[in-house]
Amino acid sequence: MNDPTDEQQKNRRIYGRGFADALRLFGIKDIGAYMNESKYRQIEEGLTRTAKKVLAAIPMQEAWSLTQIISELGRMGIMTDKNIVEGCISALKHAKFIREPSPGMYTQIPRPVAPLPPPPITSLPQRKESMPQTPTDPMERLAVLAKSVRAIAVEIEEAALEVEARITQVQRDSAKLKQLQDLLKGN
Repeated sequence: MNDPTDEQQKNRRIYGRGFADALRLFGIKDIGAYMNESKYRQIEEGLTRTAKKVLAAIPMQEAWSLTQIISELGRMGIMTDKNIVEGCISALKHAKFIREPSPGMYTQIPRPVAPLPPPPITSLPQRKESMPQTPTDPMERLAVLAKSVRAIAVEIEEAALEVEARITQVQRDSAKLKQLQDLLKGN
């Protein structure tokens, strides 16, 4: 029987203590504020587009004031109202994406990284995936090729339909623009 290594014994002790004890052992002080990557991603997907842009404008290393954040948004080409940015900051604080180290100064909380999976207990030889073999019979080869050609034809047709839809939309928009130009010239 294989004796576990020191690293394996340490991992077993961590998993045996429970989740909260493991977080404390790894140096996470505020367990209530702990957020794993999937929870972070799920909350981030629920943010509004403006809140995502405000989050991107807030640095992680230093704390910025509201005016610095607004000017950074302006530098990024995003013009928004001060009240909207304040609302986004409030929502981001509530979702624990940013923190306020001092009043009126905001900094981004580092995004959690996915934990590494525990090392395997035993090292079993891993099977390599075998390459799909091409059929040797000419009729079977033709059938496989025909199937792949059909799949490519379907993709080409979908792309052509998307291009056609874009062209008609551009034509509609240009017709509206021409009408507007004619109306403006008439006055």
